[in-house]
Amino acid sequence: MQSQVPDQRSESRRNLLYYVNVYDHDTSEYVGLILDISSGGVLISGVEPLKQGKRYHFGLVDTADASLPLQVGFEAKACWCRKCGDDFYDTGLVFTDLPETAKVKLASFE
Repeated sequence: MQSQVPDQRSESRRNLLYYVNVYDHDTSEYVGLILDISSGGVLISGVEPLKQGKRYHFGLVDTADASLPLQVGFEAKACWCRKCGDDFYDTGLVFTDLPETAKVKLASFE
């Protein structure tokens, strides 16, 4: 039986129309998929757990928009992480640095 993490968000979350790939901004290694978003953070699902309390520098790659840099970067801190199923970990993250470019790009995925 899996323990439930109570929803402590103050903002409402929105599911994306499609999943968005997230990469480590510095190494370009694949991290996971953004499943939903709020004005304060994101839910990412990946095959490796993210460390609670750690700050991460992520990059989004949008191959549909050639006018953007290779990666649109943002920073977020992992608030919680839990195993979901046999192969995936869901992590709730709060934005710590969300540049305007990233804010606009994330909003375009809704």
